[in-house]
Amino acid sequence: MYGGSCARSTTTLTIAVVLVLTAWMRAGANEPPPPASSDMYCAIAVAAAVPIETSMKDSDPEAGPPTITIAFFLATHRADGKKSFASGTLAIFVGEERYNVPFADAVAVARPEELAAATPIVVRFQDGSAPTGAYIAALGGAGGVRCSIGNPWTFGRRVGVDTSVLRAAAQGAPVTEAPSPVLDPAPSCPQPNQDVIVTYPALPVIPAGIQGQEGIAQVTVFVGANSQIVDASIYRSSGMPLLDRAALDSALGSKYRAEMFRCRPVAGTYLYRVMLGVGPG
Repeated sequence: MYGGSCARSTTTLTIAVVLVLTAWMRAGANEPPPPASSDMYCAIAVAAAVPIETSMKDSDPEAGPPTITIAFFLATHRADGKKSFASGTLAIFVGEERYNVPFADAVAVARPEELAAATPIVVRFQDGSAPTGAYIAALGGAGGVRCSIGNPWTFGRRVGVDTSVLRAAAQGAPVTEAPSPVLDPAPSCPQPNQDVIVTYPALPVIPAGIQGQEGIAQVTVFVGANSQIVDASIYRSSGMPLLDRAALDSALGSKYRAEMFRCRPVAGTYLYRVMLGVGPG
């Protein structure tokens, strides 16, 4: 999904900057969590949610209400590309109701193509209503950390992986019955869920030493709820350090608007790409 683009061409060089939304949040090493009373941007995010079973029991009055079972998959972004393990609380929204679902020892992966290797958190909802959004509300048990909303999952978001693969990965996983919900209404607005957007893309400055070559550098940019850059790092290297550095500087020099979730600004992530000598594809 492209958030915007700009291009600069000369007789020997074509630069294309393509801004792409991604679901991944940058995570550091396994550091001890702060006290539970604090809020922070947590290292784990909900990357995907897929329905794996629907029961339309309302057609049979004696069978009870309809149910829907959803599998949630977690992701993290680590510089070393390794998986992370997490326990905590998953906040799932169905309309104006929020379900707080605990999970333990879940594997979160660093790349979207690895999602099938993540631990599915499978939840069954008894009223048959499908979730509209979710995020990690807390990490750790008692004494853990309460998470500010960051990189929430919203209904209809594409994850870049075949959902049939995720459904197959969730088969046989233990199912958690959704607990009693709590009312959590959101303010009204025309577009309650919006991706991070770039409001000013800074063109990259390409060193003369690599002009005429081809490569693509990808940078993860973590944008806070205040629309300021929290962090940025190389997501996929071009193999050319000079191009990677130019891409990182371009990403850091750009301006962004925060992601919107349920009509509120929240932290989100962009995947910022700089293409050298190739057109945007």
